[in-house]
Amino acid sequence: MKKLLFCCITLLNIGLYAQNTKAVAQKIERLETQKTNFKKFNVLNETSQKNTTVENVVNNATLAKIDLNSIHSIYTQKNNALEISIPYQGQEIEIQLYRVNPLSDSFTLKTNKKSSVNYQPGVYYRGIIKDNPNSLVSFSFFEDKFSGIISADEFQNLNIGKLQSVNNTTDYIVYSDLNLKVTNDWTCETDDFVKDAYTDYPSSMIFEGATTTEKCVAMYYEMDYDLFTENNSNLDETMDWMSATFNNMQTLYENDDITIALNEVFIWETQDPYQGSGGSGDYLAAFNNERPNFAGDVGQMIGANDNSGGGIAATIEGICSTENYSYAGVNTGFSTVPTYSWTIMVMTHEHGHVLGSRHTHACVWNGNNTAIDGCAGGVEGNCSTPGYPDEGGLIMSYCHLQGRPGINFALGFGEQPKTVIINNINGKECLSTDCINTCFNTVQGLTLTNVSETEATLNWTDTDEENDEWQYAVRAASSNAPLSWQATNSTSISLDNLAANTYYNAYVRKLCGDVEMAEVVRMFATDADFCSGILFTDSGGNSGNYSDNEDVTRTIVPTNSNEKVKVTFNSFNVENGYDFLYIHDGTDTTAPEITGGGLTGQQNGASFQSSDETGALSFRFVSDVFVTGSGWVAEIECQTLGVDDVSAYLDFSYYPNPVLNQLNIQSKNEILDVAVYNIAGQKLNDKSIKSMDVSLDFSSYPSGTYIVELKFKEKPVRFKIIKK
Repeated sequence: MKKLLFCCITLLNIGLYAQNTKAVAQKIERLETQKTNFKKFNVLNETSQKNTTVENVVNNATLAKIDLNSIHSIYTQKNNALEISIPYQGQEIEIQLYRVNPLSDSFTLKTNKKSSVNYQPGVYYRGIIKDNPNSLVSFSFFEDKFSGIISADEFQNLNIGKLQSVNNTTDYIVYSDLNLKVTNDWTCETDDFVKDAYTDYPSSMIFEGATTTEKCVAMYYEMDYDLFTENNSNLDETMDWMSATFNNMQTLYENDDITIALNEVFIWETQDPYQGSGGSGDYLAAFNNERPNFAGDVGQMIGANDNSGGGIAATIEGICSTENYSYAGVNTGFSTVPTYSWTIMVMTHEHGHVLGSRHTHACVWNGNNTAIDGCAGGVEGNCSTPGYPDEGGLIMSYCHLQGRPGINFALGFGEQPKTVIINNINGKECLSTDCINTCFNTVQGLTLTNVSETEATLNWTDTDEENDEWQYAVRAASSNAPLSWQATNSTSISLDNLAANTYYNAYVRKLCGDVEMAEVVRMFATDADFCSGILFTDSGGNSGNYSDNEDVTRTIVPTNSNEKVKVTFNSFNVENGYDFLYIHDGTDTTAPEITGGGLTGQQNGASFQSSDETGALSFRFVSDVFVTGSGWVAEIECQTLGVDDVSAYLDFSYYPNPVLNQLNIQSKNEILDVAVYNIAGQKLNDKSIKSMDVSLDFSSYPSGTYIVELKFKEKPVRFKIIKK
């Protein structure tokens, strides 16, 4: 079989590794200059067999058998440099590789069942096609398998991997993703207008600055249960897939002089909480709700259960903020054909947004607010739509869409997006220089309890058991004033001097020397005398919009025990189908939901009335990461409970209210059980009584509103108590 060497023209030989040569090719050149021995191996032997299943998915693929002896030697010898040959369409592609370690020194593998898993990593390499510095290659070898991607102008991206058929251990495929018959209709839902105001890149951001990152970005990945099952429900196989995938991604970043490292992977061994979340934005919100912080500068949820195969980032330029995460919906293959390059494209693209880059079809480039390419079929912004690039698209483009030129990994991010990412990383104070001496915010479980009109208690936990230093701040949700950080050694803080009927954001972050960590945020709302004629609004108040990514619950309880709440929306406008207000008939969100799936879109004039014994309604509002509306303004009425609203066991009395120490309850029917809840619905006390006279001690409770629940023979009765 003849050798196929992809060579540059002779005229360029003198300047082959000049300034415009990318980083991986420069490393190969240095190894050759140092007379490094590239150990030669033959890893695949082409076969003449036909496979109709493969032919239905991709044209002009090469089928081959793995040489397990060579793979075993590569895995055990761990040579610093290799030269391997890959058969493709009757020829051999010669590859030069050098060994790398994509895992950080502090790498950890966790699952929802295990806090730490021992993982034996593979042997990882990257390099180029021999004598072709404009190419890019990455391979990952394990004890009895391997996979890789070869990128070059001649075929864009060659996928090399094992066919995904049952019990297959030897049959491999080599194919170009340009020849796939199936359509890659992946779309990125990240909106280039996610910032408060659409801004262009200044020329200094895209043309000036350092040519390489001075800091390192540590990555966190969370893999859903479907990815675990697709890898035979085996942790080692799942992590092999993840580490090989990351090696491919890290190769793209290294080639553009951007330093990243794999710090932690979390795998769901049982059904994850994301199943059935909906579209990419819903998965992103669910990921943030489940994992508000993680062991990484940047985090990504990877799911195989999103039928759209889409992706989305929380924002553009999210490093060192609470929006440092993204979601990637991946398809690991079609029929038996693995699709490594598609997976790499989705994951790398969404990371690119968080690291600072917009789409290449955004009108922010070239120093004149124009687009780099027109592969999306249009532009984001106000500029003309350019054509398609002949050499293939960049990572932040849509050139993968049907009829477009495809995405050429060898081109990477492109000079302008690359420069933006490098400048952004170098300007972030929370990043370390080595991904080793890195501090992550380990605060979690942020809650607000004992919320009254003027006070609340802020609580949290920290997964770093050795840490005992934090900072916290509280600010009205409608305010843009600078945060006033307070240091503390306690994980429970009493907040006072709050305003009634006001939305607040509470912030907590770990102290890490001089590094300013991204904070964890929780929105809450203070109590009020809801029967006094006040309005019920969203966090933006009467005239402002609510914010992205809200998840806030509040309960409206009537002042008197013989009253019920009725809420009428004078105006209601939230993002239709994405933002929802859920209304529950009772004192917490475990009570029946009475809107039939949440209010969304426009619902002017809608009215809801409590039928619960307490007369209360509980509201939970959830917004996604993009697009907000004017929210709502609602009137609150407190009406007298009718005979159908209250239990027949209303022949009881209680005093005093408000209470300072002891609350006394007297009934003509036997009380079986009594419980006390705070306004957030958390049970504070529950005990069996079986008496007609009860005395409850409120002396240890903070000032605020509480719900007392009495259980009689057939049904409970609840009433509101004010603690002075």
